[in-house]
Amino acid sequence: MSRARLAPDAPASREPRVGPRELATAGALGAFLVVGFLGGRMTSPVRGGEATPVVASTRAVATVSRGEAFSDDARNRAVAIGGDAALRDGCDHEHSAPGDLSGEVVDAAPGTPLDLGPLLAAGRAARATENEESLHAADLAAAALAARLMADPAALAEALEAFGRLEDRFELLDLAAVLARVADPEVEAAALAMAAADPSPARRAAAFDILDALDSPETRAIAVETLGREADVDVRRAALRAMPEPDGTDWSEAGEVSTALAGVLRSDQDEESARRAAVLIGRWRRDAADLDPVIGALASDPRPGVRAGAAFALEVAGDRSRRVVDRLVASLASDDEDPLVRENAWRALGALSPLPDEARRAWRDYADGRESEGEALELEVD
Repeated sequence: MSRARLAPDAPASREPRVGPRELATAGALGAFLVVGFLGGRMTSPVRGGEATPVVASTRAVATVSRGEAFSDDARNRAVAIGGDAALRDGCDHEHSAPGDLSGEVVDAAPGTPLDLGPLLAAGRAARATENEESLHAADLAAAALAARLMADPAALAEALEAFGRLEDRFELLDLAAVLARVADPEVEAAALAMAAADPSPARRAAAFDILDALDSPETRAIAVETLGREADVDVRRAALRAMPEPDGTDWSEAGEVSTALAGVLRSDQDEESARRAAVLIGRWRRDAADLDPVIGALASDPRPGVRAGAAFALEVAGDRSRRVVDRLVASLASDDEDPLVRENAWRALGALSPLPDEARRAWRDYADGRESEGEALELEVD
C-alpha cells in the first residue's frame, strides 16, 4: 500500500450541504452558499489566489473549509474563519435538522401584524459591516422571526405573501433563509410553485434555495424543466443546487435528469453551471453511457473549472472501467493541465483503486512530485 503524507490542512472528502439553519446567517449576508468556481473539489492549500468558501453557522459566526472561490456575486461576501470539512461538490444533502429553535421566544402575540422590518434591516447592516456583531444580530432577528412563523400560522401566511412581493435579491435571500428554517409543508408548496412559474427570476432563484435547504424530492421535475428553458443564470445555478439525490427515483426519472444535466454540461456558457452539472451526472448516472459527456468534458472542455468538476464526477460515479481510468491518468500526467484538475484526477484515481499498474505508477509519481516540492497529500492506493 502506498501512502502520501498527511498535511494538517489537507482537503477532506465531503462537502457539507447548506441546510436551513446554515442559510439563515448567509442569508443575512445576502449570500447563502454556492460551491466554488474553480472545481468540484477543494483546492490544495498550496495554491494561492482562491478565496475560502463558507458554511455559516446559527451563531452568526461563519465556519468554513479551505478551498474554492465563490463564483456567485451574491455569495462572495461571507467571512472565512476556519474548519476542516471539504467543500468539493456542493451536492451532499446532509444538513442539520430544521426548526431547532426551542430556546427562542416568540415576542409577538398571535394576530399581531407581521413586521419584516427588523429582519431586513439586520440583513442590510450585516451586509454593510460583515462583522461578528452584525452577523449575530442578523441571526437573532432571523431566529426570532422563524420562531414566530412556526408558532403563528397567520404570520406564516403573511410571510409567504410578502415573499411573493419582494423584488430585491438580498431581501429575498434573507426571508428565504427564515422560511427554510420553518420547514412547513406550506413553505415547501409555495416554494415549488414559485420555482416553477413565478415571473421574477430573483424569486424563482430564492424559491429554489428554499427547496435546496428543505431537500425536497419534489424539486426534481421542476429543476429538470427549468434547466431546459431558463435564461437567467442565477436561476439555473439555483436549480442545480436544489437538485435532490437520486434515492427512490426510477430508471426513467434518472434518465430525464441525466439528459438535462448533459445538456447543461455540453452547452451552458456559465462555468459554474456546467461544473455542477458534471458533478451531478456522477451522482445520477445509470450506466457507463451516462458518463460520456463527463469524460468528454474532462478531455476537452476549455474551462479548467469544468474539467476539475468532471474529474470529481468520475470519482463520485465510482466507475472503474478502463476508459475512465485512462482518461484520469491522461489528465494527471499532463504537465500542461490545470493544477486543480490534476489533483482531482489524482484523488479520483485513489478512490477508484485498486488500479492497473500503469495507473498506479502515475498516481505514485504525482504524489512523489508534490512531496518533493514540499507539499503533502493523503490518499491510499492498494
